Amino acid sequence: MRTQRSVADGFACFAASAILLCAPISAKAALLAYEGFDYPAGTSLTNASALSAGDSFGWADPWHASIKSFATNVAGSLGYSDLYGHFLLTDGGSMLAQGPPVPLTGNAQPSRSFTIGSLGGPLTNIYSGLSNGTYWFSFTAQWLGPTNAAAPLYGRKGDVQFRSGHPTNYTDLGSGTELVVVGRPNASQFNGTPFDTWTLWNGGDNGAATSSVPTAYSLRASNGASFILLRLDMDDSTNTADTTYMWINWTNLAVEPEVSTATATNRVNLTGINNIRLDANGASTLPEATNYVAVQFDEFRLGTTFADVTPYTLSPPHLSIVRDSGAGYFMRYQGAPEIAYRLLRAPSVTGPWSAVSTNTAPPSGFIEYHEASPPPDQAFYRVAQP
Repeated sequence: MRTQRSVADGFACFAASAILLCAPISAKAALLAYEGFDYPAGTSLTNASALSAGDSFGWADPWHASIKSFATNVAGSLGYSDLYGHFLLTDGGSMLAQGPPVPLTGNAQPSRSFTIGSLGGPLTNIYSGLSNGTYWFSFTAQWLGPTNAAAPLYGRKGDVQFRSGHPTNYTDLGSGTELVVVGRPNASQFNGTPFDTWTLWNGGDNGAATSSVPTAYSLRASNGASFILLRLDMDDSTNTADTTYMWINWTNLAVEPEVSTATATNRVNLTGINNIRLDANGASTLPEATNYVAVQFDEFRLGTTFADVTPYTLSPPHLSIVRDSGAGYFMRYQGAPEIAYRLLRAPSVTGPWSAVSTNTAPPSGFIEYHEASPPPDQAFYRVAQP
């Protein structure tokens, strides 16, 4: 297991008169597999991942795709921030999977295998995959490209598939099995409305008609990328169904959700998940020939705990000093709701530091402390957690 690169523990500080204002920044996570698409912008995903691992790990091999030019690295990450001021850590790049418009044919289908489980043999790099236990997976994504004038906006599918066996594009090794999928199936195989929302299903394209359920979360969110969080509860039997829970845009990256709050659930046997495939299908004549799918993906994380796949940094509190009507000061800062903060004071910038107040931020995030009798010479202040 390897440690995810993160922002180092430390303080962001500035001075105002004899007051030192500081805010902590820290985040760490450990993962089984990670892909932040830290490759040169404009390059083919398959070619770039074959030349360099970037910042990815936990994979048996580079990305493979049947049509390489349909999966391209792009500059800029797909970030996510929750309701409490937590910002998902990102790695600087992302990837665009795009099915071609007519008259071209084909689908973008990059796939990659995990190095989890036992190796299948000396002549293969295919591993046995996930065994019984609980696993967490997360990623960010947003749908781009042309849309129809009315629903369904997209006629073709875009998704992340969890599969067992050989990855799709290892043509010399045969094909694997699609187990559970998150995204949106082809409109013609999607049973329900609204059409253009995230969903979870199993049973392949045809199974989507009976196993998928629309959610309230749009594929093309107006505020940017969606954050997809999955929990996979697996037993050690190949004959019983396992459970996949999905949350869209989970509201607090610091708190593990209860399964009862899941946006959607799915029951199907998940034994042997050892690779993922991304789909962005090319144009078809239904409902419009130009209606190919383009999906931007980023920040794939697989771990055994919720914290593994939700590394975050907090936005620094904004601390201000306002003189009262006498000789004191009001110390005011804006934090994140339900996060505990300590206001520290020291006679010099090197300390020693001592807490003068500890408060948990209310829903507004606003905290005020009245320093009615400050030290007579000088004082330095900073905000820390907890």
